Amino acid sequence: HVPLVLHVGARAATAHGSAPGTGHETVHSCADAGFCVLFAANVQEAVDFTYIGRRVAEEALVPVMVVMDGEQTALAAQDVRLLSPAQVNGLLGAPDDPVESPTEAQRLLFGDTRRRVPAWHDLDEPVLTGALFDARSFALGALARGPFFDSFVGQSLDNAFGKFARKTGREHRAVSRYRVDDAATVLVAEGSAIETARCAADYIRKHHKVKVGVLGIHVLRPFPADEIGAALQGRERAFVLERVNAPLAGDPPLTREVRASLERSRSGPRQACQSVVYGVGGLPLRVADLTELCTRKNLPAGVPLFLGISFDDPSGGQPKREVLLDALRRAYPDVADRGVRATGEDPARISPKSMMIAIRRMDAGLGRTLVEAAASLFHKLDEGRVRSRLSIAWDGWGDVQTDWLVLGDDNLVDPGDGVI
Repeated sequence: HVPLVLHVGARAATAHGSAPGTGHETVHSCADAGFCVLFAANVQEAVDFTYIGRRVAEEALVPVMVVMDGEQTALAAQDVRLLSPAQVNGLLGAPDDPVESPTEAQRLLFGDTRRRVPAWHDLDEPVLTGALFDARSFALGALARGPFFDSFVGQSLDNAFGKFARKTGREHRAVSRYRVDDAATVLVAEGSAIETARCAADYIRKHHKVKVGVLGIHVLRPFPADEIGAALQGRERAFVLERVNAPLAGDPPLTREVRASLERSRSGPRQACQSVVYGVGGLPLRVADLTELCTRKNLPAGVPLFLGISFDDPSGGQPKREVLLDALRRAYPDVADRGVRATGEDPARISPKSMMIAIRRMDAGLGRTLVEAAASLFHKLDEGRVRSRLSIAWDGWGDVQTDWLVLGDDNLVDPGDGVI
């Protein structure tokens, strides 16, 4: 019950080895640790969620976790609008201001008002915490946090979203909808993939005449099951983008929760809800692959798909490799169909009003700050939006790496990894 806001840069968990790129395995493994979990789509959201999370943590006495994708958000240079000191005080209050106890449980513990960090250690009203309990006492204390503390988090979060919007004009929701109202196919995404999925939806609608929408999940805990079920009602297909490998689980964690939401609401494409694993360990997320996913016919049903992966890649031209591939095709005839990777260049292009800068460097340490310095300089000159992406490739000593920086107007979003 500490009013703590914890920032997490998501990195792929170790599997058969380690990788420097992003993965959501660690996020989902700690999702049930008792935190309210907010998942930022970009740096501006991460900053805003910090203020919102602080208000929720202090009011509900439940800690908040703000999650960011690694190279796309936590390590990226992006433009942000910070709150003024007056806005911060209006949203959070002064540090020494008392807090009105918002629930009956808190009033019983602390009275009508309390400190922002409660005085748990009160000699007049002692509380035993951190001790070894018998089974009955432990179960009672562990389960009691649900009705007496956790049940208030959703209401506190809604209140914080509303007050933040009134103070800043920026609105946030647990679930965002982009072109979902008339969509037959919906991409369900979390984190930085939301912006790239929106680019893909626009491209697919324009060039392939397939009605695609994007449902962005910005709050993992408390899980917005009702909103997801309502948004997916009446859709033909829902692809749940998962940046996680879940061995032996059947479905990855987000897909399981989306399916449960659909079952709970008794609406939506329960049978057509399918998980799509992407970007594990920093694997590129491209608009071309999302386009292939949404337009390809006869995709295998009932099993997770793998975006940007080809288990049956014929390129290479080595005879021994072809023999190995033939053996794999005979032994695992269905595996090749589960990989979804487009051939050719990515169709995503930045707006004519935008400018892309490639920064080539050999130094893996100090050289990484060049993209930040360039982003700061160009933003001061022209303002607008900024999106950067650091190269995280595992290169040999002395090899050149390329970081990229995109500058544009207020409509600029992350176009994914295939734009360069």
